[in-house]
Amino acid sequence: MKQIAIVVSILFITQSIFAQNFSMQKRNTIDHKIRTIIKQYETLSSFGKDTNFMSIDIQKKFINLFYNDSSTHVIDIIDTDQTLNIRVFDYMQFVKKNFQSGFSVQVKIKEIEYPYLRISKTDYIVNVKVHKKMVGFHKNNYVYSFDKDLWITFRFNKSLNFFRICQIGIIPYEPEPYIPKEDNGNALQISTALPKTIIQHDLSEYSVDISNQPGNSVNFSVVYRQPVFSGISILFGIGNSVYSSSFTLNNYYAEYKSIDADNEEYLRMVSSDIVIEEEEMSFVNFQLGLQYRLPKGKLKPYISTSIVYALPFKSSFTGYGTFDYQGYYPQYNITLYNLSEFNFPENKEVSKSDELSVSNNISVLADLGFEISLSESLNFIIGFNYNKGLSNISNYEKTDLILSNTPDDYSEIMKASTKTTTVSYGLRLGFNIIL
Repeated sequence: MKQIAIVVSILFITQSIFAQNFSMQKRNTIDHKIRTIIKQYETLSSFGKDTNFMSIDIQKKFINLFYNDSSTHVIDIIDTDQTLNIRVFDYMQFVKKNFQSGFSVQVKIKEIEYPYLRISKTDYIVNVKVHKKMVGFHKNNYVYSFDKDLWITFRFNKSLNFFRICQIGIIPYEPEPYIPKEDNGNALQISTALPKTIIQHDLSEYSVDISNQPGNSVNFSVVYRQPVFSGISILFGIGNSVYSSSFTLNNYYAEYKSIDADNEEYLRMVSSDIVIEEEEMSFVNFQLGLQYRLPKGKLKPYISTSIVYALPFKSSFTGYGTFDYQGYYPQYNITLYNLSEFNFPENKEVSKSDELSVSNNISVLADLGFEISLSESLNFIIGFNYNKGLSNISNYEKTDLILSNTPDDYSEIMKASTKTTTVSYGLRLGFNIIL
């Protein structure tokens, strides 16, 4: 469970990098930024007779409220029937030229539009309806006033580290909305599998009481998906796989002909109440497959099948048990036992850890699950996978099931197996990065 929790945490940290949602908390942050900037706009727009409205410092602060040099401001400082917008810098110069004696501005928010309009992969706009009151003493010795509704348009990126006014006008700013790229199936999949794993030995020719306890693994893979037809894609992948099993042999017994130090033939008998062997194998996988996925909707079921060619990376075993060794001499009709000096000890504890000799593995992999759309660029994957080995991965020449010939040695189970294969099955979690 700890492994699963760690993997899930890593995956969802990754997801948070890609996915962006306007939660209520983020909307409150946007609302606060809007109110703050409008207050700054109101303050920087107003000046008295003795205030140097056009100082370099004031100009910089005022310009910095806007998105760039091309941001525009409606001409609301002269009486006109036309709705004209000019660049913000020109607007400031117009104010300086015509209202040198004083200028008072008040702005009150009436409406903040939602949802926000997405205009690029990372940027959004929000239109804010305000009521603006403005009074200024014109250089031609008359009082000019403005008392109408305006629309202030803010532009910001989804991380909210850039938030500016891009336009102030009579009507809301309505640019072409951004159309997200279509998820046509082209993707890079990064996933982890959390399978039960089994190493299978064929010992059917022996009468042995053997049990196999599956192991647990955490495997990772990177798969490129290339669509070829509607809903059908080719998969190219690389990853790793780890298989482990714990074998228990109860009432182990073996007898076979042997020759002692005096070159006499006898029947050697080896037994143990319980023998335990733990095996683990690691592979580097190369995957080629096909996938069918329903191409529409937020929830896309998929099914895929692949051939996996795996190169062994590291394989090992640990075997241990308590053995009794006996020797029967038919020519004398005598059985020797409990004689350590003659290589026939009793209750001898034997253990060994060593490498396993493993060859390349060929398997068939089946996946069934769902892709869940999180954002334009990211889908979450949850599914079930089953991987069945097809080839014999043992590099040994088959021998008899003699686990311990001498009190100082232990021989791995795989040496006696007619065929050794692998199986894994379990949960897959991951992400598809839409390309």
